[in-house]
Order: sequence, then C-alpha cells, then structure tokens
Amino acid sequence: MALAGQGDPRWIVRDMGTEGTNVGQWHWQERDVSRSVQERLRAEWRAAMKALGDGTDYQYELLEPVTVEGDCALYCRKRQWKAVYDWHGEAQWRVQGAEAESCGSGRCRFEWLEPDPEVQFTYEGGVPDVCRERLETQGRASITAAMRTVLENVLAEAQASTADGNDDNRAEKRAAPVTRESATPAPVASRDTTAAVAAASAQPGTGQFTLRETFFAPRALVFDMLTRPDLIQRYTQSEAVCTAPERGGALALLHGQVVGENLEWQPPERLVQRWRMSDWTPADHYSIVHMTLTERPGGETQLELMHENVPDDALERTRIGWVQQIFGRMRVVFNLGGTPLPIE
Repeated sequence: MALAGQGDPRWIVRDMGTEGTNVGQWHWQERDVSRSVQERLRAEWRAAMKALGDGTDYQYELLEPVTVEGDCALYCRKRQWKAVYDWHGEAQWRVQGAEAESCGSGRCRFEWLEPDPEVQFTYEGGVPDVCRERLETQGRASITAAMRTVLENVLAEAQASTADGNDDNRAEKRAAPVTRESATPAPVASRDTTAAVAAASAQPGTGQFTLRETFFAPRALVFDMLTRPDLIQRYTQSEAVCTAPERGGALALLHGQVVGENLEWQPPERLVQRWRMSDWTPADHYSIVHMTLTERPGGETQLELMHENVPDDALERTRIGWVQQIFGRMRVVFNLGGTPLPIE
C-alpha cells in the first residue's frame, strides 16, 4: 500500500478532498452570510423608503449613515436550509415636497428577531398628516416586506446550491443552466432598441441565461401580468411601476430592488427591458432582458426569457429570482399551472 501523499491513480480508494466532503449536503453544515445580508438590508431599506414617494407629491429618503448591525447564519441538515438571525438598524429620514422644500424628518429604527421586523418611526417638526399616515401604514409594510425578501432570497440561493448537489467548495463546478454564452441566439432588437442592447451586450465579467416557462393562460393575459402594475403588485406584494416606451418606459419592481426601462413593447408577443438590481456595481451597469411569448395548443403560452449582461456574481441569484419571485408567484396567485421547461 502506498504512503499517504504518494497517490497511485490505480487505487480505487483515494482521497477525494472537498469532493468527498458531505456528499449531497445531507449532514449538518453552516454558512455565515452576515456581510451579504447586511448590504442587502441596507439597500432594500433605502429602496423601500424611496418607493414611498411614487405617485405622490412627496419624496422620502434615508440619510447617511444608514446603520444596520447584526448577524445571520444559515444551517443545513438533510438538504434543508434555515436561518438564525438578529438584526437592528437605525437611520434618519426626511420628506421633501414637490419643490424640494423640507416637510419634516425623524428617525427610523427596526429590530428583527422574529419572522417580521418591528419597525418604528419618530418625528421631528411638523410632519404633514398624509406623510405620517403613509409612513405608519405603507412604510412599515414596505420595509417589512423588503427585509423578508432579502432573507427569502438568501435561503433560495442556498437551497439552489443544494438542489444542484454543490456546496461552497464546489461552486465553480455547478451544472446550472447559466452560461457565459448561450447557444440560443438573442432576439433581434428593433431599430429603437439596437443601440441600448448593443451597449449592454457581451461586456467583460458578465454572463447570460435562458429560461422557458409554460402557463395555462392566453398569451395576452400572460403579457398583461408582466406589464400591468396592478397585476404585478398582486404577485410581488409590493408597488410596481411599468409603462410603455411611448409613456416613458419606466420600470421599478420589488420596492426598487429592480429598476430599469422598457425598451421594446409589442403586446402580446415580445418585451425587451433594460434591467438592473439596486445592489449591482457599478451603479450604471444594466443588463438586457428579452421575453418572447408564443401560443401553444390547448390555450397554453410558452414564455422564453433570455437575460444577458448579468454580472457573474449575480447570475445564479438573478435566475432564481425569475423562477421563484416572478414566475412561481404568478402561477400561485393567478392559478396558471404549467411548469418550467428543460433548457436546451
């Protein structure tokens, strides 16, 4: 028998290194995700406050420093991930009128030990009643939902790595349907969108992925669910802004976590969006989303999504977001049925 380290490849029994550690992620393991969650909470808190001004004559914002402190650990046993966390935060807020005049300020604090964070506002000066009411009702609800979304996304990312049979030591070997270059050709952009798409395509440090989904619903209805704010709000449980290009093309979803612009709008067949998440760096980096809807027999609709120019470190998180936060919730809320199709 060879000595340790002499490694004869003819031996069946050999040291597998990290590949032989906790195969299938069946045994107990832990991950400290405090730093990632801290940055996401800070970004979501800012975005939720800013979104309160949408459709009103007031602008809400958090002023620096935005303090978020605490820790979050994920643990896995028998391929199921759960979280243990303890967070608290504090920041000064202010509200301004249409002419940028000050309409009041105060402090916002939260404590998060239970499933829902406890959010409190204090007030300094004469804050208009309409602003106070919006902070106490929609403000609390928006901040709570945004923070819960952060935790849901972190758990979904961990669960996805388990489903793929990978852990952090083998992340580089994932067989996820995400590639730097897809064999599926990108849809041809219209004349008005060619420049924007070309500018965002094939940038260094980015990748792309393709998703195909089927829904038991007419194509026009599926298109409406992707573009009508009142329908989007039903399955995202947050304010949504989505307008056609001729009306400005504005796009904002999930409390400002996703922002961008609708570049091409061809109901009920095609939608092209300039798209980014609020925590991407640099702040001017945008990806491009192509969605094509095709009618199928039996009243079904097939949706093909190609998302390109996504930062490499956000590829898997973005893919999971589409599958779970958008398409999955659409099926549940509107009882659409259907399933994701294999990616070729």
